[in-house]
Amino acid sequence: MRFYPHTTGTTAAVNHIISARHDKKGMLSTAKMLNIPESRVYATGSNKAKVEKIKELGIDKHYDNNPDVISELPNIGILFK
Repeated sequence: MRFYPHTTGTTAAVNHIISARHDKKGMLSTAKMLNIPESRVYATGSNKAKVEKIKELGIDKHYDNNPDVISELPNIGILFK
C-alpha cells in the first residue's frame, strides 16, 4: 500500500491511496488516519491496473517502490525504497 499525495493545479493537495492489492479493506484504517475518504482508496488488483488508475485520475506525482510501475509513469513516477 502506498500513500500518494499530489496536486491538480491548485494549492490544495488531493490525496489517494492506490494499491495493486485485490481488496481495499486493509487500507481503510490508514486512509481514515490520513483523512482520505474511502472514495479515494483504490485496490486495483495489478500493477498494470494501478498505472491505468493513476493516469485516469490525472495524478501528477506518484511515489512507488516498484521500478516497473515507475517506468510506466515517465515524468510522474518517483522511485523510493
